[in-house]
Amino acid sequence: MDEMPCIHAVAIIRDRKLISYDYCSNYYIKESLLATYEGIVYLVGNQNTWQVPKEVEEVLLLAPEGIVKSRRPKKRRNLSTWETKKSMKCGRCGQYGHNRKICRNPPKRH
Repeated sequence: MDEMPCIHAVAIIRDRKLISYDYCSNYYIKESLLATYEGIVYLVGNQNTWQVPKEVEEVLLLAPEGIVKSRRPKKRRNLSTWETKKSMKCGRCGQYGHNRKICRNPPKRH
């Protein structure tokens, strides 16, 4: 198990007076976090003094494919599978599927 229990599971663990650290990964205990930073970190020095192997120098790195187009954000969000679409009725034209704020139809004449 490489994760932590959700907040609901922690509540049940505490309710039963158990130790919550027994139910999470060893990566999250205090000793493991401290051990992560106990090693020595060496400085890399000035880039001009680096000794880069020839095969690494010759590797050509290209930009990722695809262009992210800048555009206006969506006015409506995509519904999740568990959500139902509400059928709304416009107060201006009387049609279903939109409201008076985004209505493009001419007002209904009485």
